[in-house]
Amino acid sequence: MILSRRTLAVAISFAVIIAVISGCRTSQQEARRAAVRGPGAATPELSHEVDSLLMIQEKLVEVIDSMTSLVSADHERIRMLERELQSLQVQTDGTPLPPAGDPPSAYSAPPPPMTGPATHQERYNEALALFNSRNYGEALLAFQSLEREDPTSAFAPNYRYWEGECYYGEGEYNQALQTFTRVQDEFPHSAKVAAAGFKIGECYERLGLPQSARRAYERLIADYPNTEFRSRAEARLRVLR
Repeated sequence: MILSRRTLAVAISFAVIIAVISGCRTSQQEARRAAVRGPGAATPELSHEVDSLLMIQEKLVEVIDSMTSLVSADHERIRMLERELQSLQVQTDGTPLPPAGDPPSAYSAPPPPMTGPATHQERYNEALALFNSRNYGEALLAFQSLEREDPTSAFAPNYRYWEGECYYGEGEYNQALQTFTRVQDEFPHSAKVAAAGFKIGECYERLGLPQSARRAYERLIADYPNTEFRSRAEARLRVLR
Protein backbone atom coordinates (compact mmCIF):
# COMPACT_ATOMS: atom_id res chain seq x y z
CA MET A 1 0.00 0.00 0.00
CA ILE A 2 2.90 2.37 0.69
CA LEU A 3 4.23 2.01 -2.82
CA SER A 4 0.75 2.42 -4.30
CA ARG A 5 0.19 5.67 -2.44
CA ARG A 6 3.56 6.95 -3.52
CA THR A 7 2.82 6.15 -7.14
CA LEU A 8 -0.58 7.85 -6.86
CA ALA A 9 1.06 10.93 -5.37
CA VAL A 10 3.59 11.07 -8.18
CA ALA A 11 0.82 10.71 -10.75
CA ILE A 12 -1.17 13.54 -9.15
CA SER A 13 1.93 15.74 -9.03
CA PHE A 14 2.64 14.89 -12.65
CA ALA A 15 -0.87 15.99 -13.63
CA VAL A 16 -0.49 19.25 -11.69
CA ILE A 17 2.80 20.01 -13.45
CA ILE A 18 1.24 19.39 -16.86
CA ALA A 19 -1.56 21.79 -15.94
CA VAL A 20 0.98 24.41 -14.86
CA ILE A 21 2.88 23.99 -18.13
CA SER A 22 -0.35 24.46 -20.05
CA GLY A 23 -1.05 27.61 -18.08
CA CYS A 24 2.45 28.88 -18.69
CA ARG A 25 2.14 28.23 -22.40
CA THR A 26 -1.19 30.07 -22.50
CA SER A 27 0.26 33.04 -20.62
CA GLN A 28 3.28 33.05 -22.90
CA GLN A 29 1.12 33.00 -26.00
CA GLU A 30 -1.00 35.88 -24.69
CA ALA A 31 2.13 37.86 -23.93
CA ARG A 32 3.52 37.23 -27.40
CA ARG A 33 0.23 38.24 -29.02
CA ALA A 34 0.23 41.45 -27.04
CA ALA A 35 3.81 42.12 -28.10
CA VAL A 36 3.01 41.97 -31.81
CA ARG A 37 -0.27 43.89 -31.88
CA GLY A 38 1.41 47.06 -32.97
CA PRO A 39 4.63 49.07 -33.05
CA GLY A 40 5.88 49.90 -29.60
CA ALA A 41 3.51 47.46 -27.92
CA ALA A 42 6.30 45.40 -26.37
CA THR A 43 7.67 46.87 -23.13
CA PRO A 44 10.67 45.82 -21.01
CA GLU A 45 8.25 44.53 -18.39
CA LEU A 46 6.46 42.36 -20.95
CA SER A 47 9.73 41.01 -22.35
CA HIS A 48 10.87 40.15 -18.84
CA GLU A 49 7.58 38.33 -18.18
CA VAL A 50 7.96 36.26 -21.36
CA ASP A 51 11.55 35.34 -20.43
CA SER A 52 10.43 34.33 -16.94
CA LEU A 53 7.68 32.10 -18.33
CA LEU A 54 10.14 30.38 -20.67
CA MET A 55 12.51 29.69 -17.77
CA ILE A 56 9.64 28.24 -15.71
CA GLN A 57 8.68 25.95 -18.60
CA GLU A 58 12.22 24.63 -18.94
CA LYS A 59 12.45 23.87 -15.21
CA LEU A 60 9.10 22.07 -15.27
CA VAL A 61 10.22 19.98 -18.23
CA GLU A 62 13.26 18.90 -16.20
CA VAL A 63 11.00 17.92 -13.29
CA ILE A 64 8.83 15.87 -15.66
CA ASP A 65 11.90 13.96 -16.85
CA SER A 66 12.79 13.07 -13.27
CA MET A 67 9.23 12.14 -12.31
CA THR A 68 8.83 9.91 -15.38
CA SER A 69 11.91 7.94 -14.35
CA LEU A 70 10.62 7.75 -10.76
CA VAL A 71 7.23 6.37 -11.83
CA SER A 72 8.89 3.75 -14.04
CA ALA A 73 11.12 2.65 -11.15
CA ASP A 74 8.15 2.44 -8.77
CA HIS A 75 6.14 0.29 -11.17
CA GLU A 76 9.06 -2.08 -11.66
CA ARG A 77 9.54 -2.45 -7.91
CA ILE A 78 5.84 -3.10 -7.41
CA ARG A 79 5.92 -5.86 -10.02
CA MET A 80 8.88 -7.50 -8.29
CA LEU A 81 7.22 -7.35 -4.88
CA GLU A 82 3.98 -8.80 -6.22
CA ARG A 83 5.84 -11.69 -7.83
CA GLU A 84 7.53 -12.38 -4.50
CA LEU A 85 4.15 -12.28 -2.74
CA GLN A 86 2.66 -14.73 -5.22
CA SER A 87 5.62 -17.03 -4.72
CA LEU A 88 4.91 -17.03 -0.98
CA GLN A 89 1.25 -17.83 -1.67
CA VAL A 90 2.29 -20.85 -3.72
CA GLN A 91 4.41 -22.09 -0.85
CA THR A 92 1.63 -21.63 1.73
CA ASP A 93 -1.62 -22.56 0.00
CA GLY A 94 -0.66 -23.91 -3.43
CA THR A 95 -2.08 -20.93 -5.38
CA PRO A 96 -0.67 -21.20 -8.91
CA LEU A 97 1.44 -18.40 -10.36
CA PRO A 98 0.26 -16.69 -13.57
CA PRO A 99 2.45 -17.16 -16.65
CA ALA A 100 5.61 -15.04 -16.56
CA GLY A 101 4.42 -12.83 -19.41
CA ASP A 102 1.04 -12.01 -17.85
CA PRO A 103 0.56 -8.77 -15.90
CA PRO A 104 0.38 -9.60 -12.16
CA SER A 105 -1.91 -6.69 -11.35
CA ALA A 106 -3.47 -3.49 -12.60
CA TYR A 107 -0.12 -1.72 -12.09
CA SER A 108 1.48 -3.53 -15.02
CA ALA A 109 -1.65 -3.78 -17.18
CA PRO A 110 -1.58 -1.71 -20.38
CA PRO A 111 -3.19 1.73 -20.09
CA PRO A 112 -6.69 2.20 -21.50
CA PRO A 113 -6.78 3.32 -25.14
CA MET A 114 -6.72 7.09 -25.61
CA THR A 115 -9.82 8.66 -27.09
CA GLY A 116 -7.96 11.23 -29.18
CA PRO A 117 -4.58 11.87 -30.80
CA ALA A 118 -1.61 11.84 -28.42
CA THR A 119 -0.33 15.25 -27.34
CA HIS A 120 3.32 16.23 -27.62
CA GLN A 121 3.63 15.74 -23.87
CA GLU A 122 2.27 12.19 -24.05
CA ARG A 123 4.46 11.32 -27.02
CA TYR A 124 7.48 12.78 -25.22
CA ASN A 125 6.79 10.52 -22.24
CA GLU A 126 6.42 7.53 -24.56
CA ALA A 127 9.76 8.33 -26.21
CA LEU A 128 11.41 8.58 -22.79
CA ALA A 129 9.95 5.20 -21.85
CA LEU A 130 11.45 3.70 -25.02
CA PHE A 131 14.83 5.17 -24.13
CA ASN A 132 14.64 3.89 -20.55
CA SER A 133 13.86 0.44 -21.98
CA ARG A 134 17.02 0.75 -24.14
CA ASN A 135 15.02 0.77 -27.35
CA TYR A 136 17.36 3.47 -28.63
CA GLY A 137 16.46 3.20 -32.31
CA GLU A 138 12.71 3.57 -31.72
CA ALA A 139 13.26 6.30 -29.15
CA LEU A 140 15.46 8.23 -31.59
CA LEU A 141 12.78 8.15 -34.28
CA ALA A 142 10.19 9.30 -31.75
CA PHE A 143 12.28 12.27 -30.56
CA GLN A 144 13.16 13.26 -34.13
CA SER A 145 9.49 13.20 -35.08
CA LEU A 146 8.64 15.43 -32.12
CA GLU A 147 11.43 17.84 -33.00
CA ARG A 148 10.15 18.21 -36.56
CA GLU A 149 6.59 18.83 -35.44
CA ASP A 150 7.27 20.92 -32.33
CA PRO A 151 10.58 22.76 -32.98
CA THR A 152 9.96 25.95 -31.01
CA SER A 153 8.43 24.72 -27.75
CA ALA A 154 10.07 24.55 -24.32
CA PHE A 155 10.65 20.85 -25.01
CA ALA A 156 12.81 21.48 -28.11
CA PRO A 157 16.18 21.34 -26.27
CA ASN A 158 15.07 18.11 -24.60
CA TYR A 159 14.14 16.49 -27.91
CA ARG A 160 17.62 17.26 -29.25
CA TYR A 161 19.40 16.19 -26.05
CA TRP A 162 17.67 12.82 -25.92
CA GLU A 163 18.46 12.25 -29.59
CA GLY A 164 22.11 12.57 -28.57
CA GLU A 165 21.57 10.09 -25.74
CA CYS A 166 20.02 7.63 -28.20
CA TYR A 167 23.01 7.91 -30.54
CA TYR A 168 25.32 7.43 -27.55
CA GLY A 169 23.36 4.38 -26.41
CA GLU A 170 23.75 2.85 -29.87
CA GLY A 171 27.50 3.48 -29.86
CA GLU A 172 27.36 6.17 -32.58
CA TYR A 173 29.66 8.52 -30.67
CA ASN A 174 30.50 10.88 -33.54
CA GLN A 175 26.82 11.49 -34.23
CA ALA A 176 26.14 11.85 -30.50
CA LEU A 177 28.97 14.40 -30.20
CA GLN A 178 27.52 16.49 -33.03
CA THR A 179 24.04 16.35 -31.50
CA PHE A 180 25.16 17.39 -28.01
CA THR A 181 27.22 20.21 -29.52
CA ARG A 182 24.11 21.44 -31.34
CA VAL A 183 22.24 21.52 -28.01
CA GLN A 184 24.87 23.92 -26.67
CA ASP A 185 25.02 26.02 -29.83
CA GLU A 186 21.29 26.30 -30.55
CA PHE A 187 19.87 26.33 -27.01
CA PRO A 188 22.54 28.13 -24.93
CA HIS A 189 20.06 29.06 -22.17
CA SER A 190 18.48 25.63 -21.86
CA ALA A 191 18.67 23.59 -18.66
CA LYS A 192 20.06 20.77 -20.82
CA VAL A 193 23.27 22.63 -21.75
CA ALA A 194 25.29 21.45 -18.75
CA ALA A 195 24.18 17.85 -19.26
CA ALA A 196 25.11 18.09 -22.94
CA GLY A 197 28.55 19.45 -21.98
CA PHE A 198 29.23 16.43 -19.80
CA LYS A 199 28.11 14.04 -22.55
CA ILE A 200 30.47 15.81 -24.97
CA GLY A 201 33.34 14.89 -22.68
CA GLU A 202 32.15 11.28 -22.52
CA CYS A 203 31.89 11.14 -26.32
CA TYR A 204 35.48 12.30 -26.68
CA GLU A 205 36.56 9.60 -24.22
CA ARG A 206 34.73 6.94 -26.21
CA LEU A 207 36.36 8.21 -29.39
CA GLY A 208 39.83 7.87 -27.84
CA LEU A 209 40.47 11.63 -27.59
CA PRO A 210 41.43 12.20 -23.93
CA GLN A 211 42.83 15.71 -24.44
CA SER A 212 39.59 16.88 -26.05
CA ALA A 213 37.65 15.19 -23.24
CA ARG A 214 39.70 17.05 -20.62
CA ARG A 215 39.05 20.37 -22.34
CA ALA A 216 35.32 19.61 -22.45
CA TYR A 217 35.20 18.78 -18.73
CA GLU A 218 37.27 21.84 -17.80
CA ARG A 219 34.95 24.06 -19.83
CA LEU A 220 31.93 22.51 -18.10
CA ILE A 221 33.42 23.18 -14.65
CA ALA A 222 34.24 26.79 -15.59
CA ASP A 223 30.89 27.57 -17.23
CA TYR A 224 28.54 25.64 -14.92
CA PRO A 225 30.20 25.43 -11.48
CA ASN A 226 26.92 25.23 -9.57
CA THR A 227 25.44 22.19 -11.31
CA GLU A 228 25.53 18.52 -10.39
CA PHE A 229 27.75 17.89 -13.42
CA ARG A 230 30.70 19.74 -11.89
CA SER A 231 31.52 16.91 -9.47
CA ARG A 232 31.05 14.34 -12.21
CA ALA A 233 33.38 16.25 -14.53
CA GLU A 234 35.96 16.58 -11.76
CA ALA A 235 35.81 12.83 -11.20
CA ARG A 236 36.42 12.16 -14.90
CA LEU A 237 39.35 14.60 -14.92
CA ARG A 238 40.97 12.73 -12.04
CA VAL A 239 40.72 9.53 -14.05
CA LEU A 240 42.09 11.12 -17.23
CA ARG A 241 45.06 12.65 -15.40
